[in-house]
Amino acid sequence: MKKRAIWLFAAMALATGLSAQDRPQEKKDRPQMTQEERIQARVESLNKELSLTDTQKQELTKIFTDQAEKMKTMRSTAKRDTTANNEEARKAAGEQFKKMQEETNAAIKKTLGDEKYEKYQELQKKQMQQRGMRSGRQERPNGQRPEGFRPEGRPEGFGPEGQGGPGGFRPDGPMNNGGDME
Repeated sequence: MKKRAIWLFAAMALATGLSAQDRPQEKKDRPQMTQEERIQARVESLNKELSLTDTQKQELTKIFTDQAEKMKTMRSTAKRDTTANNEEARKAAGEQFKKMQEETNAAIKKTLGDEKYEKYQELQKKQMQQRGMRSGRQERPNGQRPEGFRPEGRPEGFGPEGQGGPGGFRPDGPMNNGGDME
């Protein structure tokens, strides 16, 4: 019986591994967009939704390009500063990002005007919700983290208390009782 369970587990693991390998290939088949192409696509998408003028399109392209360059610089600085897992460096990077985002939003508001900026914010909110759904994140009405979430790292047993992680497996749990599985 034990051999049968091991073979069954091995077959399931192999099948899962093979199906998981198919998914990344789908992304690889898609052509990668350059930074300029992503910015242009973003501006065109906004143009469809907000009916932008040529001047607004040019300004938004400049704003998004500047933002992308700042982000690139911030990422390289943050990687260098946080390699030692320095909490202060992480907080500083977060504050710097927040400040940059506020500056970007102010420039967008100035370019679009109040009415179009409100529509822009609504579009951004919808996109964030869609991204959250795609990545499996769930919106929490009061901003709380899901139960068992530990940003600092995982404790012993690496899952929420009382669970051993994926599937609830624990070395001392019912799946590993030291005897036959009958």
